[in-house]
Amino acid sequence: MAVFGGMTITIKGLALQGKAQAGAKLEYTRVAIGDGSLNGQSMPALNGLISQKMVLPITRIRAQPPNKATIGSVLDNSGVTSGFYFREIGLFATDPDIGEILYAYANSGVTADYIPPGGGSDIIEKVFDIDVVIGTAANISAKIDDSLVFTQKKEFLAHVDNATAHITAAERTAWNTSIPRAEKGAVSGVASLDANADVYDEQIPPNIARKATEITKSATDLNTITTEGEYLCTSNALAVTFLNMPPTKTAFHLKVSKHAGFNQTFTTFNTVATGGDRLRMYTRNFYGSTWGEWVEIENTNSKNVANGYAGVDANVKVPRANTYNSLGGISALSNLDTAYTAGTYSVNANATGTPSSGEYGQVMINVSQGETHNDVNWIWQMFFGTAGNTFVRRKVNNGAWFPWVPTWTGNNDSVLLMTKSALTSGTDFNTLTANGIYSMSTYTGLVNAPSNIEYGVLIVMKTDGASPYVKQEATNVVTGVTQTRFRTGSLTWSAWKTNETTNNKNVAGGYVGLDSVGAINVDKVVAPKVRTGSFFRKYLGSFTTTPDVGNEKLDIIFPDVLSGYVDVVLSSNYGYQPAFGQLRKRFSFHAGDINTGTIHFQETMYVETIGAISTAYAMSDLFYDSASKTFRIRISKLQVSNGNPIQVYIEGMGGTNTFADNFDKATLNSNVITTDSTVYPLPVRTFVKPTTFKDPVTTETGSVRNYAGIQYKYHNVVGYSTTGGLTGTVKITMPKTWSSTMLRIKINGYDYTAGKGAWELTIGAYNYVSTPAWTSANAFAEGNLPFTSVRLAHDGTNNCILLGGLTTVWGITSLEVSEVLASFGGLTGWEKGWQAALITSETGITNVLSPAISYGNANTLNGYTTSTTATPNTVALRDSKGELAGVSSTLVKANDMPIEYSASGITVLEYNVTATDQTLTVSVYLTLLKASNITIYLQYTDPRLGMYDYEICPSKLLARDAHVFVPAFIRAKSGTTVRLYVVHSEETNPAYVTASIGKG
Repeated sequence: MAVFGGMTITIKGLALQGKAQAGAKLEYTRVAIGDGSLNGQSMPALNGLISQKMVLPITRIRAQPPNKATIGSVLDNSGVTSGFYFREIGLFATDPDIGEILYAYANSGVTADYIPPGGGSDIIEKVFDIDVVIGTAANISAKIDDSLVFTQKKEFLAHVDNATAHITAAERTAWNTSIPRAEKGAVSGVASLDANADVYDEQIPPNIARKATEITKSATDLNTITTEGEYLCTSNALAVTFLNMPPTKTAFHLKVSKHAGFNQTFTTFNTVATGGDRLRMYTRNFYGSTWGEWVEIENTNSKNVANGYAGVDANVKVPRANTYNSLGGISALSNLDTAYTAGTYSVNANATGTPSSGEYGQVMINVSQGETHNDVNWIWQMFFGTAGNTFVRRKVNNGAWFPWVPTWTGNNDSVLLMTKSALTSGTDFNTLTANGIYSMSTYTGLVNAPSNIEYGVLIVMKTDGASPYVKQEATNVVTGVTQTRFRTGSLTWSAWKTNETTNNKNVAGGYVGLDSVGAINVDKVVAPKVRTGSFFRKYLGSFTTTPDVGNEKLDIIFPDVLSGYVDVVLSSNYGYQPAFGQLRKRFSFHAGDINTGTIHFQETMYVETIGAISTAYAMSDLFYDSASKTFRIRISKLQVSNGNPIQVYIEGMGGTNTFADNFDKATLNSNVITTDSTVYPLPVRTFVKPTTFKDPVTTETGSVRNYAGIQYKYHNVVGYSTTGGLTGTVKITMPKTWSSTMLRIKINGYDYTAGKGAWELTIGAYNYVSTPAWTSANAFAEGNLPFTSVRLAHDGTNNCILLGGLTTVWGITSLEVSEVLASFGGLTGWEKGWQAALITSETGITNVLSPAISYGNANTLNGYTTSTTATPNTVALRDSKGELAGVSSTLVKANDMPIEYSASGITVLEYNVTATDQTLTVSVYLTLLKASNITIYLQYTDPRLGMYDYEICPSKLLARDAHVFVPAFIRAKSGTTVRLYVVHSEETNPAYVTASIGKG
């Protein structure tokens, strides 16, 4: 009789057992037997039977507390064709990560039983059990062949004696009317209920809508809503507090769906179809660790509206109203002789085939019977030159191009004006769109005709083809009055306008003529504004504030985009309180989008502050009012007592005539504002760059540049020089204390000492007011500094910069703080108050920060940036391990890693193979402080043969020593993981492993 001596769990079985104890499912799949002999092989290292002969089904599984399970199977020789010795047996299970594995193995050696072939007189049928260790795994199962399940005698007798298993008639009736537990949550069964007696979400069919969850918490972050389902918010006021909302912040419905990540679909509550409050939908995705941007889902509410999409009409065409009028093409041509495809194109200068050499512009190409000329159809080209000339030419079939001819003399000319018949009663002028000259009489019933028609002439001028643009010009031959109107691209007619004639020169309601020297008589001028090219000057009017009432302001309104500069000038008289003089503020800016209010650049300064008005009023910078979609400048009364009428005019120059026109649209708001509590600073005159000024007290010089109120740049704030031979610290005292200002300070200097010369030091730092402390500081230099350190500090009153130290010896040196760039906070007040001196004591100096000085740009080399990764076109920088990416052979390593007791193995190293197969070398060094049983495995996937568990150190007792093993040289498949792990069977004996995986 075979003696197996118990099952041995394999290495992979131990790993699976560990996963099962952590909660994974432990499922046995089959039993296999064979006649293989071990011949010295390690049973834990086996991945399958040595010589498999039969696969046996699992017929039963039963847990045997506390840590075992019994697996039953049946051996039947009816299907055996060739007898064999039943020497080895294996139990297989499913690993959730790598599939089916050999879980446990046993071998009876020389005690094996012989299994004869079936069909003879020897009929063998054995029912046997396999006991295996499962540890504390709670979720175990097996794939059982129900057709081969046998009841053992002891089980049958136990069942007969079990009174609980046999029920009464009443119990049977109750049982027959109950719902089997097996149907709970099963297919075609009944739904399960959770602790709240609700059906689980996963058991609800997709065609049954879930009840949406209402979000009622203020400031809810939509980034945190990732549970699949539907949500709603019924309050606009609540919705505006939410974070990471789409642009439309209103009450909404939100649906969260799962894919490889998550999707959120957001629908507003609105019901209207058009306008800003129309129904809108947005969606975005979450994948990995990143939320995408919200994007709007177009719907019919966005059809044919601004920033929406164009729909097609009944003829499946995009309506004219939804297209641009410009015919400018996007492709540029360099040879018109070979331009055969219909369309509109720009023409390069010096292109071949143009009407005249060197002329460029645009060409419109028409082709008969198709899109491209093929020497069978006809082709026309019409050229629009930049000089204003228009030419046309044609090519017929495979003939040559005809010469270019001006459109007014060419072979295909059509007469611009043709004499038409006289107009009859009831004629609607809106229908007169064909080119021509029409006679008019005093007929009745004319529709949409000009006023006061008697006898006259109507000239109709229309652009080519189906273009909608039409001009009508009607002249009354009796009075000589000419009236004109136009039809636009939207087929809308303008009102009739009367043309000016010399009859209206210098008369009321007419126009002003020039005198004999080409000038306008001054008695004919009442002009609130002046325009010459892009220069403009406009009187906006006057306003009066209320005496003894504070906080009164008034706005100058600009309703369109602006670019250029404008001076706003205020003046008044000596009335209720003195307000005479002139207050002039200059604004230089580019405000390029009236819909978003973006101000791309702005610089302002007071250029005149003369008289009492300079202390009575002030002006804001240009700002955007989103409610009215206008740009504005606010005038503020500074003194409560003032109540004089203030005159306002503007003058300046637009970047173009169009911008000058927009400046001319400026108006003075008649409504006094009392709700703005902003206190504007007293106007201070600024000297226009590049003029510098000298402070009579401090003898400092400097200039200030304001970048839209976001940052200020100060120049030439303080200088210092030494005569040589002095020892100490050069202290540069700043004019301010802690102010939460981000500062960039440039110090230039010259040292007469040989080998020194010109130098420059740039310091960047943030003087954080809350701590207080200097933070985020750096310093870099060019040239040879006459000192070796720089410190940022505080002297008890103000911030300061310390150059060198108390032992620094200074030669003949001069230096200057040439630039100070202030941003973020505390922007103003840096232009004066700086001091520089040599100190021999640093008593009272606190909050010291010493940034290291880097010379040149330490982060680049000849313009190439540094990188710790193998990135093209970068300078290699050693990483935290002192290695160069792409050069060092070591990919991963572990130093002196302690290995505790572990029957299933402890991972020392893992390396994920890149997108291509790699040749690798794995080296291991082992230190044992006591003799221990150690097994070291290398698990990897060969590109052709699949997964391997290679024993770098087979399981055996190793002495107390340092052990060096032969490196494993392997080829690993792309996209797989190389794993080095150690099985240590001694609980108290310490072991330490040093290992590395490197390039082969």
